[in-house]
Amino acid sequence: MPRLTTQAEENNPKRVGYDFRVDNQLYRSAVGPNREMVIQSSDVQEQGVNVKQNAEDFTSNIGRIYSRTNFSGGSNLDNAHRRDGTEKDIKRFWDSESVDVFNQDLGKAYNVQLLNTTELEQALSSSDNDNSIAVAGTNIFVSDDATLYISTDGGDTWSTQSTNLTAGYHIKGLAVSGSDLYITANNDSSAGEIELLPTANATPGSSSQKMSAAIYDKIWSV
Repeated sequence: MPRLTTQAEENNPKRVGYDFRVDNQLYRSAVGPNREMVIQSSDVQEQGVNVKQNAEDFTSNIGRIYSRTNFSGGSNLDNAHRRDGTEKDIKRFWDSESVDVFNQDLGKAYNVQLLNTTELEQALSSSDNDNSIAVAGTNIFVSDDATLYISTDGGDTWSTQSTNLTAGYHIKGLAVSGSDLYITANNDSSAGEIELLPTANATPGSSSQKMSAAIYDKIWSV
């Protein structure tokens, strides 16, 4: 069967006589005097035209058309439909980043509003994502490697919470059950523990070890 040349095999297809491609396959066209190649678009109003795959390719306006090809920029198009766009166009026109898409009047005109501005309250330094968060009552706990932070005022201020973690262990997970905070920690290689911080919803003291028979990782409360 015939073998078709692809883009991966030919860097300059025009130079060697290829006139057009379909997907990544290159083709030569049978054109010449009195036999010209004509590329024709379908009439927008024509019945039976399949527009399901790329509806944006069909428009009654005269001008350039940019197809939807990449959805990695967010909930909509990856690139804005305009010539000479900039990197910021993705967020300015076609991305839902920083936009509250859930707070709408359903059944009425579509409206969006910007999310509340955030600010840094407590810097974290873990280089391997050893960060967890848990809420007990009105207290918020956040872990950062071997350090456990607590906030008693809704996250406005933070202080270090006392624990009895084994030296060299990093916190891997936090879970609240009732008024108690459970902490899993390990040394990333051969040992771990589960610690209990009682009365975590009030004024907790310090944690105590409950188990140390395995390398404990995450923990959940259901």
